[in-house]
Amino acid sequence: CNITCLQDALNDEAADNYFFAAAQIFMDVVARYPEANIVLTGHSLGGALAALLGLTFGLPVVAFEAPGDKLAARRMHLPLPPPPTMERLPLFHVGHTADPVFMGVCSGRTSSCYYGGYALESQCHNGRRLVFDVVGRRGWRMDLRHHRINEVIYLVLEPWGKIDPDDVFPALEPEDSECVDCGLWQFVDENTPQHQPDPEASQE
Repeated sequence: CNITCLQDALNDEAADNYFFAAAQIFMDVVARYPEANIVLTGHSLGGALAALLGLTFGLPVVAFEAPGDKLAARRMHLPLPPPPTMERLPLFHVGHTADPVFMGVCSGRTSSCYYGGYALESQCHNGRRLVFDVVGRRGWRMDLRHHRINEVIYLVLEPWGKIDPDDVFPALEPEDSECVDCGLWQFVDENTPQHQPDPEASQE
């Protein structure tokens, strides 16, 4: 997929585009309740959409187990403040270390996500992350089944610090500055020089 193709797909309002559908719902709510204080939240795809809408409209967001949203934000040309300002935005990603979607390891055909029907190459988040280390503290193994919202609520958030008093609530941290999206991809456009076949190899 080339960059132009990807940007056109993300910015096509006529297509089956979740972002524009969510933006329409948000604007309808604002029109009906102009005095309301709105906070966006969601899980997985809903969390990523909440994060993108939060950047667009300057709203507070709490996203749970969302895939990386930074790639889509760049491709859609959403307003991205400089890193020091981004770290002060009320944009929070909550997740745990056993979820491959949240941790951004759903990349390539060898990942368990690929066989589960997910094709995710994004891993970088905007804002700050609250990461619960269930792999180190609970001995969980990374598994796509740990992505479910009921596990996040009932097996991570609610019991954290109650079963083991040594479980310290994690700190809010910005995304790793070394985070790279689509590490296995090579983006090309029509004007990108393509590999030319060896003329000698084509001779009979």
